[in-house]
Amino acid sequence: MEYIYSNRSNTINGLRKGNKFRKNRMKQIYQNIAMLFFIFIIVSMFLNVSLGKDQLTTKTLVVNSGTTLWNIANKICAVNPDLNVQNVIIQIKKINNLESSMIYEGQHLLIYEY
Repeated sequence: MEYIYSNRSNTINGLRKGNKFRKNRMKQIYQNIAMLFFIFIIVSMFLNVSLGKDQLTTKTLVVNSGTTLWNIANKICAVNPDLNVQNVIIQIKKINNLESSMIYEGQHLLIYEY
């Protein structure tokens, strides 16, 4: 007569170890995915990646005698009625590092092309 020896406790312990290994592995996978997502966010911030945004181009405008920022912004808004004159003036001042609205004849200004 042949006896088959089966140690049930070894089988159960083996299954428990396998489940623990799988849980740890899944935890590592989730941590890796979270880390990759975090790295992507940081890199995109530093590279100034614009996702779906159009980049505005600029052109240079030479100021004539009697020209004001209001006149320039009015002309831009006449072509683009959805723009606001005051906002355009703020943008012109910002990209040209102007502290006031005073501009002078012969001055070169950067203007956004809309």
